[in-house]
Amino acid sequence: MADEMKFDFIKALDSIRLMDLAKINLPANNGNRFFYIDTYTALKTFTSKTFDELLIEKDVCIAFAHMVYGWMPTILNEANGEIGAWTKDDWEKIKVCLEKAKSGEILGINELKNVMVLTNNSIVGTSKLLHFINPHVYPIYDSRVFHAIRKLTGDKKATENSSTVNDENKYIAYLKWIHRVINEDVSSLLKMKKLLKEHGFVDDDVTSVRVIEVFLYINGKEE
Repeated sequence: MADEMKFDFIKALDSIRLMDLAKINLPANNGNRFFYIDTYTALKTFTSKTFDELLIEKDVCIAFAHMVYGWMPTILNEANGEIGAWTKDDWEKIKVCLEKAKSGEILGINELKNVMVLTNNSIVGTSKLLHFINPHVYPIYDSRVFHAIRKLTGDKKATENSSTVNDENKYIAYLKWIHRVINEDVSSLLKMKKLLKEHGFVDDDVTSVRVIEVFLYINGKEE
């Protein structure tokens, strides 16, 4: 626990630039195109079409929460047990938050907490849900992203404690950092996108947010 307390994720973000990520060596070939491109594209396309054609209602929220948990190591136990007790006002709060996310607004801490009740109170699950709703604004965040940031600061200790990662304040800081570095260094961003395409990790319509997150995800693999 003492070692974990020494690492300040939010402070670490301030010291990392895109040129640092661009120096990461990618695997020679992506051996899991189905995961990185095919599955990702299918989920993103399905979400986009559904949200264009349907209103964000209770059934849609439940379906999407379960969909993103296909990319999680656990199942939706906690949320399933609570859904039956939610009132119309509870659903309205979630609906408003998801509509804001779809329109491009960045949700605040309390709004994130409203959405998190759909995903076992997990900011990791919520980040995936929000990403597929608006991949231009919301990055995916998980333990590998956290560990990648840690490694980029020279601290290579593995992160096992989920409570260390599951923090909505860290997610907001990470989201804001991504948008800041995107605007600061377009040249490195284009280089990173080119490298990911050449190695088979992304396709042509990848968002800038996804480019950075994939680089971090690859680098966050425990050694």
